[in-house]
Amino acid sequence: MNSPSRNSACLSKSALEEAWISLLGLYGRAFEAQYGSIDGEQFHLWFAGLCSNGITDQMVVAATSAISTDHAHRTIHPPNFADFLRLCSSSRSSNLVPEDEAFAEATSAARGWDRHVWSSAAVYRAALAIGAWSLRHYPEKVTRSTFFDAYRNLLERQLGGEVLEPPPAPSRAPSAVQRLDSESVSATKGRRDRMAALSKALLELPEHLQLVATDAIKNGRFVDPDVILPEGLLISAVSRVMLLKYCCNVVMDSQPQTEEPTFSPPSL
Repeated sequence: MNSPSRNSACLSKSALEEAWISLLGLYGRAFEAQYGSIDGEQFHLWFAGLCSNGITDQMVVAATSAISTDHAHRTIHPPNFADFLRLCSSSRSSNLVPEDEAFAEATSAARGWDRHVWSSAAVYRAALAIGAWSLRHYPEKVTRSTFFDAYRNLLERQLGGEVLEPPPAPSRAPSAVQRLDSESVSATKGRRDRMAALSKALLELPEHLQLVATDAIKNGRFVDPDVILPEGLLISAVSRVMLLKYCCNVVMDSQPQTEEPTFSPPSL
């Protein structure tokens, strides 16, 4: 099964992994000491908690961006789960679906209700209040005003702090179910291993270099190897290889090379 897209109504682990990398880069060992690295117990608890609150990839991206502009002005400590959830939830108001777009989505979804991926819980709940049959059969002049009333009420409740129950995931016919083949499983495992190795590599850097490395990883702005790995820096060989590759675009063999034996002529 493919990972949810950035605009999906479901949170993907890859989005939270990228946010975790950013938090490790911003707060270093202070964050790692409290919440661990990627795939640790706290990571899974955060993921489950965000999913249960209907948080999407887009909200996580917005929350991560707001840490330096919002959370950092309140405290010097890393955000806890409640702080991060608040940042995610506060992004809802700037990502509301316009009424006309919401109604167009509802009428379109009525023709494939079980297969639709809803853009937000509010759109889904407003459409549900009218019903798929009514959206398909009644004229727009009847359903439009009723939908708008329901949608506006839901938005007011949401902006007032209520967390709406997230829409259900789309169901698929048996013929449309995609199986994970060995290659896709291997690719997923490889990505997760890579992200975990990157998070460990970041923690081996001094705090000022963690920020440089995080910026390079997130934005693809490669830096000179001497900047990220200055002379005299003590760091493991595996982490050095990871940082050179993803921060400097320099690929090296992660296995230490054994010295070739010097040639000596055979004795006569």
